[in-house]
Parts: sequence; structure tokens; C-alpha cells
Amino acid sequence: MSKTAATICGAVVWLAATQSASAADLLRVEGVTWGYDGSVVPNAFNPVSFELFNDSNDPMNLPLRLVRSNGIEAVDAPISIMPRDQPVFLAPQSSRRVQLFAYVQSSAGDFMLSWGNDPSQRLDLTSNQLQNGPPATVILYDSDAVLPRGTGLPRFDEAYFPVSASGATGLAAVVLDHSPRWQSTQQQAFLDWIKAGGIVHLLQPTVGETPSFEGELAVLNSPLDEQRVGAGRIVRHAVAMAELNQDFAVANILPRNPLQRKPAPETPEVQDPNQQYYSGAYVDWDIAMQVVSRVKRMTRPDHNWALIYLMSLAYLLLIFPGCWLIGRRRADYRLTYGVMLGAVALFSVGFKQVGQRGYGEQTAMHAMTIAQPLDGGRLMFRQWGNLFVTDGDDYRITHDGSGLLYSSGQSNEAVRGWIVSPPAGEFIADVPPFSSRTLACAGVSKSGGFTPIVDELKIGDRLDALRVHLDPPLPTTDVPVTALALYRDQMYTLTPEEGGYRLVAAERPFSTALESETWMQQTYYYGGFDDSEISENELFKSGMLPLVAANANIADEPSLKQFQLSGDRVRVYLFTEMPEALFPTLSFADAPDRPVTPKRAGRVLYVFDVFPPE
Repeated sequence: MSKTAATICGAVVWLAATQSASAADLLRVEGVTWGYDGSVVPNAFNPVSFELFNDSNDPMNLPLRLVRSNGIEAVDAPISIMPRDQPVFLAPQSSRRVQLFAYVQSSAGDFMLSWGNDPSQRLDLTSNQLQNGPPATVILYDSDAVLPRGTGLPRFDEAYFPVSASGATGLAAVVLDHSPRWQSTQQQAFLDWIKAGGIVHLLQPTVGETPSFEGELAVLNSPLDEQRVGAGRIVRHAVAMAELNQDFAVANILPRNPLQRKPAPETPEVQDPNQQYYSGAYVDWDIAMQVVSRVKRMTRPDHNWALIYLMSLAYLLLIFPGCWLIGRRRADYRLTYGVMLGAVALFSVGFKQVGQRGYGEQTAMHAMTIAQPLDGGRLMFRQWGNLFVTDGDDYRITHDGSGLLYSSGQSNEAVRGWIVSPPAGEFIADVPPFSSRTLACAGVSKSGGFTPIVDELKIGDRLDALRVHLDPPLPTTDVPVTALALYRDQMYTLTPEEGGYRLVAAERPFSTALESETWMQQTYYYGGFDDSEISENELFKSGMLPLVAANANIADEPSLKQFQLSGDRVRVYLFTEMPEALFPTLSFADAPDRPVTPKRAGRVLYVFDVFPPE
């Protein structure tokens, strides 16, 4: 190459690099918000909201993705708002609001936003460690308002309210003084969130003025000071938003949240010096991993070890002295090598077939789910599962519903695949043959729901009477229903009766019922638990209490001791066989017409609140 050509080539490379760097510099990411108040709820899907700005005069097609790492390497699968290979478009001199959903375990990990391969095209979103916290109480505000009003509570930009209630797990209550400018999907999500237990506090925009709502939100126009909508409440305050401060919030807003915390003891408990530091009382319980490890353990090989040992011995004898004897007698290296290669091929196929039969030669899906009924026969759910496959391929995992959120639910390894946030909501995952892929997901199922109807309820200092039935009733299965009720901080036992359930047993403290020693199992043995004799049914049964703890946002011994349910309601838990409507739909990503029919088994914890007549 001539000196002139080399100079031109170098200039072109320098120019391309400069243009790439300039393009990266002209994309701004602002307003990054985790959760609803800057904190995240562990073992749940949390929104991460931000705004993209294209400050250039050229359009941008961004391979935008949210990537999680364990501090050393990427883990889980990347998350985007678009299907794989479809970029996010940003017009010149424009901006776009984006919301992704990250599954946060008890140990939050690191998250990075990436839109290219260059280091300058990445943004660390957790340079300050993520803060775990309970579901948030926030002021919903209009970012276009001239002067947002009210203090004493965190603010959340109403434009980022999710399009499904499945993304509002981390939200307990909101404060409003106006009608948000929402799309119909956001309005429906807000109503579903209320009916699932959300609390709305309506304040006045100015003294004496009442906020007015239209469309799906017209239910908020009730003149009552307090109105129950599903399991949620609308509370009106004769106070202007400008007068909202921390004292008012502490006295009148925070105490109305369904999940309460007792005051922490003034004198902290002293740890018994004889107690191991890793006891369940002094560490994060990692509730989700307790569930995941159980369903993962349900796919266990039942190998014919006698045949495997016999084949291994025959293989070794064929290689030596078999091949050695053939070589001595025939003195033809081609025959010797041919026999050796043939033996390798033959026994490889043999071992594969025997090993495959050890897994029953069947793809299997096991799952455990928390489900809450909504109107229209729908169910809002959170699910943890394990997919075992005999055919290695890229699998498309989805559910028959909306607001679908996905993760592999682990922080140990990268997953070759792609996660799409709502509204599309799907998980493309590479699963090698004879291996598993764990799964965490949330969403709103189109079917499988019911309406709880209270026949009798007496509450005071304790739960004195409760009879409730479901319309329609749960399907009859071979798995008996385990029924419990929670009132304040006491757990009660219910028994099935014709068409419903009634109170039969006296209370016991919730903290006693959920003592970690009764259900916590070691999850870090190599290859899973060390006890391989426990049956699938026993594994399912032992997973009920971790699901109860997850529903109550309990993560450790202190949060268990401080927990109590709001005294205006009774929470009912029904643990039984999982319906077909809640299982994921599986297909091959590149061949959707090829059927995937796994063996399926699962359990569901139905959760709903009942109230005395108003």
C-alpha cells in the first residue's frame, strides 16, 4: 500500500470513529427513575423509566436493551421494548419516553442501558446501589404542569404509569388532585391496580375545588368521603394539594395502606452467640429462590444405573484390550481405528438414549403461582417456574394474557435470548437439550378468575366468623385445597364446605405460622438440594408458605415480626392445583407451527381480600 493510500485509509477510519462517537454523544438519557419512589421491591418486576433525547439532525435506530450483570459478567437475558433485531426509532431533534421492567432479586445486582457496542453507548443505571423498600406511596404529577404542588411524599411522573397492573406491584398508594392524561390501557391498568388493593387519595387542586374524572376513571367521581372499589379504596380529603406535607401524609395517608409495619422495637434484639450467623433470622430469605429451587428440583433423572455401568464396562473392554487384541491379530491399523471410532459412535448413541430415558424422554414445565382475581374472570399473577427440554432450541415463552413481564429469575449465568417488555411481552430463550431454564413472570391472565362472595364475616379484635364462596367455584381436582385466612397479624385455618370455605380453627401468630425453620431449605448445594427422595407433591406443598411470604413482601425475620394487615380486611389464601390458563404457552421461536407439548404440573396460591358490609 502506498503512503498516500495509507493516509487516506487512516483518515477514513478516524472519520468513522469520530462520527460514531459523535452520534453516541448526541443521544441523551435523562430522568432515570427506578420503581415509583427510587426504591425497588425485591423478588418482583420493577419499572425503570427514562427519556431518550436525539440531539442530532439524523434519525437514530437504536438496539436499545437493558442488561443485568452480577458485577463480573452479564446475566439473565437482555430486555427491550421491541422484538429482537428491531431497533428503537428516534427522529431527529426528538425525544421518547421509555419504560422497561427489570426483575430484581433480593440482591439487586447491576443494570446497564446499552444501545450499541461502543463503551460510550452504555449507561450504568445503578452506579449507586439500588435501594430495596416496601411498595411506594407517591404523588402522581403532570410533568408538563407549570408548578407541581404538594410535598412530604415522593413524586412519580404520571406519564410513566404502566399499561398493565402487573407492572404496579411496587405501588401501594397514590395521591391525585387532577385527572391524568392517560391512554385507555393506562386507565384500565390504574383501575385494575385499585381493584387489586391500591389506595387513591384525592386532594383538592385548590381550596374547595373537586377533581373531575372522565372515561374509565369516572368511578373516582363518587361524592363519598371513602369508597371501596374491589379490594382498593378511594379516599377524599378536604385539603388542597398545596397543603400536603409530611405531617399530613404520616397522619392521614400512610396508615391507610393495606400492608402495614408495626413500629420497630426501641431496643434491638441481641443475637444469641450460639446461633449461626447464616440462620434464617439474620439473612435475606430470598423467597423467590426458595420457590424456584423447588420447581427446578421436580425434574429429576431416574437412570438405569445398572445398565449404564454395564455399558461403561463393555466400552472400556472394547477399547482395551479389545482394540489392542484386534491390532495384534490383524496388524491393520485401519481396522483398529475403524473399530475404535465405531465403538465411540455406537456407545455415544447408546449413552444418549439411556440418559434420555432417565428423564422420561419428555419436556416438562413445573410452576408455582400467586394469583389474584380481577373482574371479567381475569387473574393477575406472579409466577416462578422451570422448563426442562429434551430438544435443544430457541423457545418462545408467553402467556394468554396482557402486561406480560419475563425474566430467567436468576443471577448466575447469561441467557442467550431476548425479553420484550409490554405491550408485546414475550421471552425468547435458548435451552440446550436435556437442560432447564428457570422462569419468573407476571401478567394478567384472560381467564381462570372468579368472584369471592362473603356469606358471613365478623371482625373486631380478632376474626370471629368467616364464610365465603366463589363464583364460579374452583374446579374439582385431585389436589385438596389448603385454605387459610389472615386478619391483622393472626393466621386462621379454613375448611372447605359445599360451595365455599368457613373458619374452623383459632388464630396463631402470623410470625409463628411463617417461621422460616418450617419451610426454608438450603438452595446452594451443587445440583440442587441434597435430599432426592422428597416427592413432587411434597415439594409443591412445602412451597405454599414461601408464596404467602412473597405476597406479603416479607423478606427476612425483622419484616415478618413487624408485619400486619390493615384491620379493615381479611385476606384469604387458597392453595391448590394450577389451572391450564396460568401455564405458559411454548413454541419454537423459528418454527411456531411445531407443537411443544410438555408435561405440566403446578400449584397456585389464590389471594383475595374480603370486607365487612359497609
